[in-house]
Amino acid sequence: LTFNGTVGASIIYSTGECSGDDVLTLDAEGAENIDTLPDNVNTVSVNGIGSFKIDRSESSGYRKIAVVTGGAQGFGAGVVEELVKKEYFVFIADMNLEGAEKFAGELNKAAAENGKAETAAAVKVNVADEDSVENMVKEVVLAKGGLDLFVNNAGVLKAGSVKEQALADFEFVTKVNYTGYFLCVKYASR
Repeated sequence: LTFNGTVGASIIYSTGECSGDDVLTLDAEGAENIDTLPDNVNTVSVNGIGSFKIDRSESSGYRKIAVVTGGAQGFGAGVVEELVKKEYFVFIADMNLEGAEKFAGELNKAAAENGKAETAAAVKVNVADEDSVENMVKEVVLAKGGLDLFVNNAGVLKAGSVKEQALADFEFVTKVNYTGYFLCVKYASR
């Protein structure tokens, strides 16, 4: 479920039917695109995944949900910090789970000191591994009900002349920077 930051707006990539006045039941797979939830729907139930309550009130405090791959350090950490300033809840997705957890802890401590709710969480991902990417997206959706922004930041660099670069180095860069991008777009877009 993706809410696009507007009250009541939703995109659901699945088929679904209302079972009662307030529950929309969906299958996890399907082709129909529903742009908005019917006004009478207060709960969305996804078979095999779980149920999500829909709060359309202005006071619900809904925060946009972001994922930043490679967010535990470097440029990715800077992106995370800027999104937190804009009041997103950010998942710091990284192979370095310990670093992501430490960074999320620092951000959450700073938020608490300013009287604000938790603002970040860590999630482990290897962007070059399809199962890892799929599991990361599932974890985010199960925790927060969807995502609004996905920053595909994870990347590596092994520079060198084509004449001298080892094939293994080229394949490593390709797997992280290109295959990883593809896998993240594939699963985040769902």
